[in-house]
Amino acid sequence: MANTYHHRGTYTLVALAFMSLIAIVAFTATSFIGNARQHIGADYLSFAGELVRAQQGGRELRQATEHLLDHPEQEHRQQLLQTIWLLDTRRDSIRRYLTRSHLEPDSYRHIEKELDQLDDLLSRFETLTEEAMDSDSSQRSLASLATDIDNSQAFAYSELYQLVLEASAERQRQMALLNRVIIVLSLVVLLVMAGLLIAIVKIIGQKAAMQRLSLTDDLTGLDNRRALTQQAKQGLALAKRQHHPYSIALIDIDHFKLLNDRYGHPVGDQVLQQVATTLRELVRHMDHLARVGGEEFCLLMPNTDEAGARQLCERLRQGIATMIMPEAADNAQLTISIGIACCADHCSAEQFERLYSEADQALYIAKREGRNRIEVAS
Repeated sequence: MANTYHHRGTYTLVALAFMSLIAIVAFTATSFIGNARQHIGADYLSFAGELVRAQQGGRELRQATEHLLDHPEQEHRQQLLQTIWLLDTRRDSIRRYLTRSHLEPDSYRHIEKELDQLDDLLSRFETLTEEAMDSDSSQRSLASLATDIDNSQAFAYSELYQLVLEASAERQRQMALLNRVIIVLSLVVLLVMAGLLIAIVKIIGQKAAMQRLSLTDDLTGLDNRRALTQQAKQGLALAKRQHHPYSIALIDIDHFKLLNDRYGHPVGDQVLQQVATTLRELVRHMDHLARVGGEEFCLLMPNTDEAGARQLCERLRQGIATMIMPEAADNAQLTISIGIACCADHCSAEQFERLYSEADQALYIAKREGRNRIEVAS
């Protein structure tokens, strides 16, 4: 009987110890998961990046103000108003990040006051900008007010950036401590942690892959239309600042549907890959090549006028005409038609859609006139 009571007591102690261990593990795991979710939800890295971009706004505002004061024209006023709108948008974005950041409200209350004051400054600045074309006094006040806004932004965003860095470092320290506790508790938790880490790595890898896929054509490895649009607008903006010409070309494989019908889609895909490889080898280092449709490619040619664009595209046309075809289609003769559009001066990011449309019309003419040729938009 004594042994029975002893065993029952032992079983009870073991059960209590096991249940206590489960409770401790569950609490620690729950705390870990809660901190991980909070850390991910706060998105400190993105928040810090947004603050870095926002700090550039003051410089952009002062530059736009100087342009307006030096050349008080409607275009420069519109650019300045656009800059003000951008500052407002970034400030709203930062406030949304603050709402999700889990920072202590007391730690950034003074920053909120500074942001409220910045609202007033920008409102006054926008009013002065609207009046700047007709009022000398408004023009004189703009430069001073732009400096005040720059200083206000620099203070608010630098203070907030420091808070974000400290919060991120603190969260990382907490997570490191929780990791050590979990390792000590049991091998099971170690396995769980390994599973979580593997899952996070996979998620990050999948996210990176999705980002690459969102900008890359999976068949040819070239940029896709989305990446092309981003690159074109950046290139046109740079061309505008540097007063350089800019050209784009649309390239279409002639009678590609017939080739697909005759040899099959797998062979057609091989041909597309070979065309992409050939074009990539023939273009210059500064050019940007993208696949924008089934058998259609687009080439961005920075700092290139009409003559240079025509010369480069002729090299592409000849290169494709002499390209070695895949073995399954070695009897096929492949040619391309090309439409070119150029921006000789006064380029801007907003002109991309117009240039693309002009190049498309030129390509249509090239195909209508017999294919295997180059046409330049007039």
